[in-house]
Amino acid sequence: MFIYFIILLINALIERELRLAMKRNNIQSLPLYPEKRKCKYPATERIISLYANQSKHVLMDKDKMVKVFNDPLSEIQELVLSLSEVFYPLLSESRRSRDRATKWRRVAV
Repeated sequence: MFIYFIILLINALIERELRLAMKRNNIQSLPLYPEKRKCKYPATERIISLYANQSKHVLMDKDKMVKVFNDPLSEIQELVLSLSEVFYPLLSESRRSRDRATKWRRVAV
């Protein structure tokens, strides 16, 4: 029962974090639904499903890692990460230097 409580708490925190970030950046909705329909109140399930098909490939030579290949992020994936202060460090430095939230606000609202 305690584990279930923790999971519900994490879900609520993820949703709250994104909704507050949307409010701070004057973003009315995000295209999270199928066919890029707008979502005013993103749920944790929708947020996590954005990254369901992301993969990482590691090229190894014996026991040595040669290179890591990550799938590129879509604009909406980058935006959600950049809005979240918790997951913001996951973006590369070059991506963080771009102001995705401002760009999105001009396009989406």
